[in-house]
Amino acid sequence: MHNAHTISSTNPTIEFTDGLKISAEQKAVVWSLAKHSNFVTSRSILEQADTVSVTVRHINRIRMEWGCNRKKGRPRTTSAVNQPANPGSLVRMGSNITHFGVHMFGAWMDEQTAFRDVTDLLLGAIQDFVASHPNDSFPLICHGEETLIRLFKALFFAPLFGIGKLIEYDYKENALRTIIGRGYQSSTLNQYLAQLERIDAGPKLMKALLPAKSNGICYIDGHMIAFWTRTSMHKGKITMLGRIMAGSQAVVAHTEDGYAIWAEYFTPDTRLPQIILEYCERIVSLTGIDLFVIDREVNSVGMAAEFTKRGWGLLSMLDRNEYKELSDWDAELIGQFEGGVEVYQGRFSDDRKKDDPRIFSLVVSEGKILPFWGTAKFKESGEVLQWPRVYSRRTEVQENRFKHMINHGALNVNFGIKKIIGPDRHQQRALEVLQESAEGLSQKIGRKTEKLVDQETKVAESKTKGHTKRLVQREKCLQEMQADLKTAVDLKEKKEEEIRQAGPVGERGDRDCRKQTVMTMRTLLLENMLLSFMSALMQSLATPLDLCLDSVLELFFKRGGSYYETPSEVMFFVNMEGLSKQKTEVMNTLIEGINQMGLLRNGKPVRIRARSRSRP
Repeated sequence: MHNAHTISSTNPTIEFTDGLKISAEQKAVVWSLAKHSNFVTSRSILEQADTVSVTVRHINRIRMEWGCNRKKGRPRTTSAVNQPANPGSLVRMGSNITHFGVHMFGAWMDEQTAFRDVTDLLLGAIQDFVASHPNDSFPLICHGEETLIRLFKALFFAPLFGIGKLIEYDYKENALRTIIGRGYQSSTLNQYLAQLERIDAGPKLMKALLPAKSNGICYIDGHMIAFWTRTSMHKGKITMLGRIMAGSQAVVAHTEDGYAIWAEYFTPDTRLPQIILEYCERIVSLTGIDLFVIDREVNSVGMAAEFTKRGWGLLSMLDRNEYKELSDWDAELIGQFEGGVEVYQGRFSDDRKKDDPRIFSLVVSEGKILPFWGTAKFKESGEVLQWPRVYSRRTEVQENRFKHMINHGALNVNFGIKKIIGPDRHQQRALEVLQESAEGLSQKIGRKTEKLVDQETKVAESKTKGHTKRLVQREKCLQEMQADLKTAVDLKEKKEEEIRQAGPVGERGDRDCRKQTVMTMRTLLLENMLLSFMSALMQSLATPLDLCLDSVLELFFKRGGSYYETPSEVMFFVNMEGLSKQKTEVMNTLIEGINQMGLLRNGKPVRIRARSRSRP
């Protein structure tokens, strides 16, 4: 037996139920075609309904049950159909749709304020641009709010269709038309993105990520994105690829719940300590959050002092080369973790480090030490015993989140090929090192020359006084000093030659990241909303499920189905073909949860049913 389900039409006398050869949604298609005309034949209905694979006689029997069958004889131009008293009407029918879960996510998104917030920020950016460039005119300036929202939605939903580059909209199957009401080609979307780049909308749109509540802890990390080009570009270490190459560096801030709140792009050769104070200053001014967790790249006494001076809290780790054993600290045992792992608290025992503002939380396991450190402000916010666990959440909050966004958020896709050409900073830094080395050698040669003159005076004195043994010693020392001086002079000449060979500073490029900033904001907003949708879905489930976001995207978002829309409701049917028994149970639980969420589409309630078996 199969699991039948019932669909109520707007006519109270008719219900669409699953049959052995025709499903409820296929009956809805037949009904929508049969009631439109008084003289339509069953054969013409089958020709129009390409998803219905039954005989004409089967259609005749169904129409007779509904009371809308034709009278015998050839089709007439006059009314020849017995219509029910209150016929229902289908507003829209989608016999086959892709990405069923994205439709549900889109319906949920329409109930949130995210798109409205983005539109308001975008309108503000347009107004600012028009005020500063009154003579410029291009389509974005003239777009209405609905157009701006639709275009942004096309960018927003693209990764969920497996679309990275916008050109893929031209040949990849997607459900954009049934989600936002119309489709777009890449030419329109690329033009829209170029105009967003023109008004530099990225930094302004980032404010859509800001949290409603300004408290908790902020995790900060950088993500390097590789960029391939024949132009000479400044380079950095692309972590995911493990190589030094051109790219861009996104510094992203997350809350402790895993929601992104800000992102900025920097050149790949810029180290985090060089910009972290300015970056944190912006986070504090925008959100009020003043507790930060950052990896050991910012580890230094100076950085801890700067954060303490500003009244901010910082949690980081100590480099391995800065300690040897537990005795390096004045440590006291403050607790244990599971498995007998001991946790100590203390400061450095060396008197030379008494001004170090860092407070250490030391995890000792099997002779290995993991030293975490924080400032006094961070200690006020929580127990030192919990610092290792707070720091370890970086893996889930940021590192794993970056991997997820690469998989389903197109985080690593490059947008925009414009480059900003400037002086070669790599060459400048190399020249600075050579010049500092040459300057140091000049000072060293001066000191050696003075010592050499003094030694020559001593040798002359020994000759005058008739020294024997001392004269030999002084002459030997003089020869060694002359050799050292010659070595230093030769090395200086070598450095000067290298400086001459380097010549004038050349040019290298940096990416123009205005487009990339807009699309990264898109990706971060998508990830935030997916997390919120996932949370709402899990709360609506009668039976708790242990599912991660990636599992839901694979199982729920990418499946196909069909739908129909009446004046009173929107009914979706999700395709269950190919699912194992276990996955079918999970899918049914998710469907029940979606129904419990009370989603609306075009102001009408959304209901979902499982299409449990294939149709002929």
